[in-house]
Amino acid sequence: MRLMTGLVLFLIVNNTVLAAGKRIAPDIEPLQHSEVITMIERINNHDEIELHKVYQSLVGPQIYLRALAATYLGEQGNHYSIPYLIDALQDCSVHVGVIYTDAAMVSTCYRANVSLEKLTGIDFGFIWDAKKGEREAIILKWQQWYQEGQR
Repeated sequence: MRLMTGLVLFLIVNNTVLAAGKRIAPDIEPLQHSEVITMIERINNHDEIELHKVYQSLVGPQIYLRALAATYLGEQGNHYSIPYLIDALQDCSVHVGVIYTDAAMVSTCYRANVSLEKLTGIDFGFIWDAKKGEREAIILKWQQWYQEGQR
């Protein structure tokens, strides 16, 4: 038997347990692989896209598309996107193999945070490449802020 140790961060807000790693947005199926190239093109062309498809892209199979989707949602100004962007703060994967001036340019969590700040005017101090525990503490702040606003 292995003993697992570690710190689990959670809050209780309005009788709801919030925990880093727990999604607050409604469940959504990831975008299909066959739709990835088309969605990248549509987002890059600034096409009007059904938000459901963008939410699917945000949890889809392609890292670059997830980062693009996070930026697109911030540009649309739709507050219904906030819980999806809060959930995307947990995705700190980074696209490798291409040289970028800043690794954060293709980090979904970085772009999700920028979009959240744009939509809400709030900065909880999220740093995309901070230690996991520090990121989780900020994610909990976002979750708490969102849940308290849903009263």
